Amino acid sequence: PRYDWPQQKFRGPDEYMQEKRIVVHTAIVKDDPLIDSSRFSSLTRLLRVTAYVLRFLGKLVGKSTQTGPLVAAEISEAEEFWVKQVQREHFDFEITRLNRGQQIPAASRIWSLAPYLQEGLLCVKGRLEQSELTQEEYFCPGLNTQIS
Repeated sequence: PRYDWPQQKFRGPDEYMQEKRIVVHTAIVKDDPLIDSSRFSSLTRLLRVTAYVLRFLGKLVGKSTQTGPLVAAEISEAEEFWVKQVQREHFDFEITRLNRGQQIPAASRIWSLAPYLQEGLLCVKGRLEQSELTQEEYFCPGLNTQIS
């Protein structure tokens, strides 16, 4: 029967729920590249600007005293910089494993190419290593008389 029910006042949502405002501050660290490669119209221009930036950074740490026009070695250094950047972007996991002396998992896209690191660059083996060509000949096709 209803008269046996407990006589309790119903509390509205205002009494149970109090509005609590929480202020949250977030900070996002955006890792902007020093040089944005998408802003250059040609590879030559990108490499020249990169070479000048690398020269400047070398001067900041006291490693470089080079002045005047760029030399071929500086352009090559800039090209190597970008190759390493692109490799890091696409194969960071593999490069990290190789740096630690660990094997790359068979699930990796480049596992079948037997990748290895040479002076910080990711290199792969291929069918040319099985040929009779010397290493210099298959890295520099112009030196091979059969290809020329």
